[in-house]
Amino acid sequence: MIPVPYVAIRSLDILSGYLQNLQLVGQDLESLKQLAQTSRWHQVPDFRKKLLVERKVILVTNLQQQIVFASHNLLEMNLYRPADVIGKTPRMFQGAATDPETRHRIRTRVAAYEPFQERVTNYKRNGHSYECVIAGHPVYNIHGEPAHFVAFEWLA
Repeated sequence: MIPVPYVAIRSLDILSGYLQNLQLVGQDLESLKQLAQTSRWHQVPDFRKKLLVERKVILVTNLQQQIVFASHNLLEMNLYRPADVIGKTPRMFQGAATDPETRHRIRTRVAAYEPFQERVTNYKRNGHSYECVIAGHPVYNIHGEPAHFVAFEWLA
């Protein structure tokens, strides 16, 4: 039989982790809201659903494909903190097992400002590979001009 204090402490640990995650999601949502307002996005994806319900990683790149935003849960996926990837390109996650044809398809769709969804072999910070699905799409400003590219990612 497990002593009651142990169960209570374990429950508090779980609750604490959940509350910390909610706080980080809130920070991510606020950063995305500011980015959307500053860039005058015409339509804003449902980031709240993507982060809280679907638990997807969100990356936003500028038109030069530099990462300008990464959600906090990137760390869980590939051991990179958001601060580690800002200013870099998503190519930093690719490596020897990343299929060149998949890379080419993604690059072509991004250059044409077309949405895509691909399964990709990427690499964690520690060098281990992982399979993920990336669904990306352009975001336009209120003048109809491309502003950013948003990618939702999840483990395959």
